[in-house]
Amino acid sequence: MRRSPINRWYSSSIPWFLFGFLGMSCLRTIGLIPEGLVSLLLQMSSLFLTMAMAGMGLSVDMVMFKRMGIKSFLIGLLGSLVISVVGFLAVRVAHF
Repeated sequence: MRRSPINRWYSSSIPWFLFGFLGMSCLRTIGLIPEGLVSLLLQMSSLFLTMAMAGMGLSVDMVMFKRMGIKSFLIGLLGSLVISVVGFLAVRVAHF
């Protein structure tokens, strides 16, 4: 079955996980999630984030990095450094 252009745009442009984040944030804000569960969920989120990062790192193809060249690598490295510095300054200076 072929999708119409409207359905394709709708399904690909909405990050559905954001609704989960917003929902959990609202539930936590109004106090519907007990402290014990919050602690467990925080530990689980750290574990899942670690697993996701490891999965991404393990799927990196070093041969493809070599094929793309040093310029692409340096652009990616520079972008990562800029994001890290801005994040650090946001936390330390602006107290976000």
